[in-house]
Formats: sequence, structure tokens, C-alpha cells
Amino acid sequence: MKYRTLPGTSLTVSEVCLGTMTWGEQNSAPEAHAQLDYAVAQGINFIDTAEMYPVPPNGTTQGRTETYLGQWLGKRPRGNLVIATKVAGPGRREWIRGGRTDLTRDVIAEAVDTSLARLKIDHIDLFQIHWPQRNVPMFGATEFDPAKERAGGPSIREQVEGMAAMIEAGKIGHYGLSNETAWGVCEFHRVAKELGVPGPVTIQNSYSLVSRGVDNDLAEVLFRERMSLLAYSPLAGGMLSGKYRGGAQPHASRFTLFDGLGARFRKPNVAPAIDAYADVAKAFGLTLTQLALGFGGDLESLPPAALRLDGGTRSRAGRRRHIDALSKKGMVFNSAYSTCPVCSPSRASIMTGKYPARVGVTDVPSYPTELASLEALFRQAQPGDALGLMCHAEREEVLEWLAGRGAVPDSAATLREKVRHGRG
Repeated sequence: MKYRTLPGTSLTVSEVCLGTMTWGEQNSAPEAHAQLDYAVAQGINFIDTAEMYPVPPNGTTQGRTETYLGQWLGKRPRGNLVIATKVAGPGRREWIRGGRTDLTRDVIAEAVDTSLARLKIDHIDLFQIHWPQRNVPMFGATEFDPAKERAGGPSIREQVEGMAAMIEAGKIGHYGLSNETAWGVCEFHRVAKELGVPGPVTIQNSYSLVSRGVDNDLAEVLFRERMSLLAYSPLAGGMLSGKYRGGAQPHASRFTLFDGLGARFRKPNVAPAIDAYADVAKAFGLTLTQLALGFGGDLESLPPAALRLDGGTRSRAGRRRHIDALSKKGMVFNSAYSTCPVCSPSRASIMTGKYPARVGVTDVPSYPTELASLEALFRQAQPGDALGLMCHAEREEVLEWLAGRGAVPDSAATLREKVRHGRG
């Protein structure tokens, strides 16, 4: 397991975060505790939950997930575990605090205390706003609708003040956002700077091969504000595991049990996209799960991030499969972002060990074995495959190196010109 320190914090977290939202609905307490034991044994130290969980949310089960986690935490030393939870946003859940879900200072304070009690801890490392107070497109919606504006409600300033008060009281270490927009992130930071108090350090948004809302203006904001992305649903609710392909309805799976969940991952264009991704995975000797998780974890242009995996499956083997997929021996990730800050994350390539890892201008001297593999692709008359493993900013240096070894037919100068004009 690899670890990263979240910028603006002293929190060192595993690159994989264990999600918990099925505990108390699809998973019993013993199953939840078994998932925790296995995750920690693999080196995962980052655990994310929410006061609203489990899903689908309802007044009978609400709070069970934090309770199950608290039962487990109460029986062992905290050690290096990093615990994150969330306060519910406004509306939607009238059974939470009797419907008092507007994000006022008092509600934030009450939510913190309630979560601390359920979790049986005295300090929350990362406390997140589950969804915004204001009107925004979220949970699969993509278009902003001014007609849905609501009058009144606590301002972002009040939310920042509420979080700052909890940090000052020592009850939380840091705070983050979730299901947020670029404007929201910027406004939280603007207000925090104006008040001279801490701003948000993370954002937890959906990100996967079929959910790409982070790739555009939000990616720039996170880069410039040095915020970490916690990517949830990297398997699109299980769609990218392939288990729903061809209209399959696996027994006890999330969308079989709760057909109304995950509509955003079941739009008409998703199924053919997943079939195409499955073909790509097969061509590179990967499972679809490995391809999807590799893509979701390949965001090195942004500050350190983590993938959140929810283990809703009931089988012990199934619970382990997703974690194990990230540590497949010989699997490497190649990110255009490792050396090129202008390329889109959509260019990230995922390869098996026979392909080069992070070949780039600064990496060329460090990867003779990988460059030899790249050279082999050219010599096998597969230059398209080889070029696909590099971003535009990397190609000139690598191509010149290969041309010097006689691995490509064109001169380095000709290759540079082709690359510059997009004909490489």
C-alpha cells in the first residue's frame, strides 16, 4: 500500500480509502467488521463514513454505519487510522435531527458531537459537508437550474465559521466538501481567507471512467487551491466491475436490491461505453475492475488523492476483490500528469508490467527497462500503441531517444514536427 500526505494537513492516508455506505443495509455488523479487518491488514488506514449512511437512506437505518464503525473502533487502539465522516446537507432527509439539516453553526456542532458519540472517538480527522446548502446540480444532474433557487438558509460564511469553531474546539482536524462545484470550492476558500481561518482541504466527488465531471474547471480549481480529490464510486456503483453487463441482475447486488439507486450510472450511453472499456482491458491483460480502479487512481497532476471503495458485496471473496485489484502484481499506471500539467486526466493510460511506467522528460534516465519495452513496440511496428502511452509533452524527448537507437524510421527532427502538429 502506498501513502500520501494530504496537502495542508499532517494526515498521511493510504491511496485507497475504505467506504462504508452499505453497512447497516446490505452488510451486517460482522460483515462490516470483516471488511475493516481485511482492509487494515492490506495497509488501508483511511476510512470514510457519513451520518446519513447507510444507503438507500431512511429513518430506520440512519446512523447504523457510524455505529458499526464505532463498535469496531472501540475495541482497538486508534493508531494511525484516519477517520472521515460527513454532515448531511439540507432537505432530502427529514428524519435527521427532526429535519434540521440547514448547515448552520449549531447544526454543524451538533452533527460533530453526534458522530463522535457513534464512532466512539474524541476527534474526527476530516469532517465533510455531504452536499451543498445551496442549489447546485448533483448526484448525476449536470445542468444548473435557477428555478430551483431557495430563499434564505445559512451562507457559506456561516458554514466556514462553523467548521472553524469545531477545529478550534479540537473536535475535528480539518474539513472538506463533497458533491461540490468549482464555484463552491472557490467561494469557500475566498471566505476562509477573508476570515483568516482554515479552508477546506479535500473534495469528495464522483469520478470514474463514466463520471468525468472533475476533468474540466474543477480540476483546475483543485490544482490551484492544492486540494485533494477523494474519488468516490470509481466503479460506478459496480457497473465498471462488469457484473451488470448484458442486463445481468446479480443476486443481492445493489441495483438488483434497490433499482432506484445509481440512475446516473445507468444512462443509455453507459452500457456501450463499459463494453468498450472491457475490450480495452482485455487487450491489455487486465480485468475491467483493474482498468477502472487504475484510471480512478491515476490523478497525479492534482494534489494527493484517494479512491474510496465501498464493499457492498456480501461474499468474502467479493469484498476482497476490489482491494486486491489495486495491488495486482505487475500492474502499473502511466499518467500524463506525472510530467505534463496541461494534459487532461482522460489521457491517463493503464498498462500491465510489460509497458513503460511514467515515461517522460524527467523520467527518461530512470526507466531503461520501461524504455526498452517502449522501443519494442516501435520495432514490432506498433508506433500508435507506443505513442498512446505518452502525453504530448513527453513524446519529443522519448522519440529522440528512440530515434538515436534506430528504433524508429523517421529522424528525430521529422518526428518532433509530426508530434507538434498532432500527426505523431
